[in-house]
Amino acid sequence: MILDLFKIPLYSVNLNLDTQKISEYCLLHQIDNDGRQVSNAGGYQSKDLVGEHPQLNDLFIQIEEHGKSFAGDLHLGKVLLDNIWININEYKDHNLPHVHSDCALSGVYYTNVPINGGEIAFKHPSAYIKHEWKNPHINTSYTSSNIGMPVHENCLYIFPSWLEHLVMPNMSNEKRISISFNLKLDKRVIL
Repeated sequence: MILDLFKIPLYSVNLNLDTQKISEYCLLHQIDNDGRQVSNAGGYQSKDLVGEHPQLNDLFIQIEEHGKSFAGDLHLGKVLLDNIWININEYKDHNLPHVHSDCALSGVYYTNVPINGGEIAFKHPSAYIKHEWKNPHINTSYTSSNIGMPVHENCLYIFPSWLEHLVMPNMSNEKRISISFNLKLDKRVIL
């Protein structure tokens, strides 16, 4: 008998939003707004989106609905959208391994994904995985130090904010556009 002592959840859902409209909004936002350097190696990462963004309202609603559902399944309590930003990666742009501190859940929504645009990868949370556990021919959730997940337009992933992740290089000449976010626990709610 094998008992899994610890599990790491990854929430995945395909949305049905107008990716062309969202992508156009993201590209216009890049033109009019300075970016920032956080985990991105190249590419554009916007500052947190604040104020009204009517073109993204449907996405904001979907993120909160799916975030609340996921948090409920994990018995975390209620969550609220804390911050959200735009990522635009061109050829060879990628994101270095990182975590999102001071929040409960984090996620990413993909609005434009070219072929060979680069997948998101999650690092095993144990720094103590021995070399003997790694098999270059077979990668499983038990033996892999990284697990890559495919990305496509309208794909939404939500995961624990402490789970280290990275984004592989965009090896296409087209732009990969995504919107990342954090959800925090709603401290106004008493469980």
